[in-house]
Amino acid sequence: MATVPLSRLQRQILAWLWRQHHLGQDRTVPNYPALVRGLPPTAMRVPTSVKHLEQKRLVRVHYAPDGQPQRVQLTEAGWDCARTIWVT
Repeated sequence: MATVPLSRLQRQILAWLWRQHHLGQDRTVPNYPALVRGLPPTAMRVPTSVKHLEQKRLVRVHYAPDGQPQRVQLTEAGWDCARTIWVT
């Protein structure tokens, strides 16, 4: 897989999702509000970054009927990318 350019916040999002799964804190798909709370308070552009990760097919976002994001999960490509971020 070719490297995908990611911002610092996008790397933090992928690492947070990976960490949630591997630390066993959330065996289900992490919910969006927990993701926002789990990032640094300076991470104001979380919605935009999540949309960009979705466009790059690194995450899948599940939306409520009203269009609000409910859950975020890593795709297979997202798992690979997050693993390299976590290891380095």
